[in-house]
Amino acid sequence: MPQLNLTAQTIKGLKVPAFGRVEYFDADTPGLCLRISAGAVRAWTLFYRANGLQKRYTLGRYPAVSLADARALAREAQLAVAKGADPAAAKKAARQVATFGDLAALYLEQYAKRVKKAWQEDDRIIKAELLPRWKNTPASAITRKDVRAVLNSVVERGAAIMANRVRAVISKMYNWAIQNDIVEANPVAGVAKPGREQSRERVLMEDEIRRFWTACDTQTPRVAAWCRLRLTTAQRGSELLKMRWQDIEGDWWTIPGEFVKNGQGHRAYLNETSRSIVASVPKTQDSEWVFPPALMGDYRHVSRRIAKESRAAIEDFRGHDLRRTAASYMTSAGVPRLVVKRILNHSEAADITGVYDRYSYDREKKKALDQWNRRLRAIRLNQRAGKVVRFGR
Repeated sequence: MPQLNLTAQTIKGLKVPAFGRVEYFDADTPGLCLRISAGAVRAWTLFYRANGLQKRYTLGRYPAVSLADARALAREAQLAVAKGADPAAAKKAARQVATFGDLAALYLEQYAKRVKKAWQEDDRIIKAELLPRWKNTPASAITRKDVRAVLNSVVERGAAIMANRVRAVISKMYNWAIQNDIVEANPVAGVAKPGREQSRERVLMEDEIRRFWTACDTQTPRVAAWCRLRLTTAQRGSELLKMRWQDIEGDWWTIPGEFVKNGQGHRAYLNETSRSIVASVPKTQDSEWVFPPALMGDYRHVSRRIAKESRAAIEDFRGHDLRRTAASYMTSAGVPRLVVKRILNHSEAADITGVYDRYSYDREKKKALDQWNRRLRAIRLNQRAGKVVRFGR
């Protein structure tokens, strides 16, 4: 089978066979080929292996699907295969989809659960906001008017930003359905975001930190430990839920890339308070997780519930504010922003120096988080901030 460095120009020069068909494989993207039939039909196909069998997945006809588009679609499908999906099987199953409920189930099983780290949030939105309205409606019959009606109902209960999230889930679901030949159009096209997104700047005051810390005692020990670690480590709550005993060595927790939002694994330092919290969590013989999902109970939005407890009474609070609070107190104590960035493990995609800088900053992370530990202890004991030595001294 011929293999070529395909370009728009070489594709134009490929001859149509007198009979049958011929396949030209792309040297740039393994498995991708352009199939040309005697009827001059050109179609992109991806060959891959799943469950030990070779599969063929049709990506679309040329030139409607360009070379660049075909390569992008092929790589996306290959990524899905690497994560356990079978695009051809998913496409076959998609032909059986009739209702929105069918589409939602297939989207979650064939795409979200295999590709998205936060697929549970998609599942929650679908079940809470969409299935009650559209479960038995034909998937192809959903219109922009229907989408606006759902979004307006969310906005009317005072959750405009959540309406944005609902819109995003619908759009992603239908884009995936279009790629798999389930529907022809996305009903979200032309529907604007109902909520204005703003970067949050909420940082807890010292008395709020004290009240939050105390109110954690209203939760189960595991949930309380998870909440407090969000403040002491400045790590994402979703990543703390993926903490494994095997990834903790001494004072350091190594977070694998597959558990991280930006895909960049890193080392998180566990200061004295963090180590004490982790040590207080009982181990279970049948689980590798520090916070086994089956034992965490109803942890969703638990930070907000804690904040609403009478002993806390913290206004306008979200769980992510704990991470921002830790970062803000560190910078206010003189910790360089670059060090805080390393602690937070913010993406370096836009930072050209980050590509070449392989220094782990472990020493600076430890120094900063030990300083934060002293500051947090002073806050919890209601001591003056002046008793805490600033970073660098």
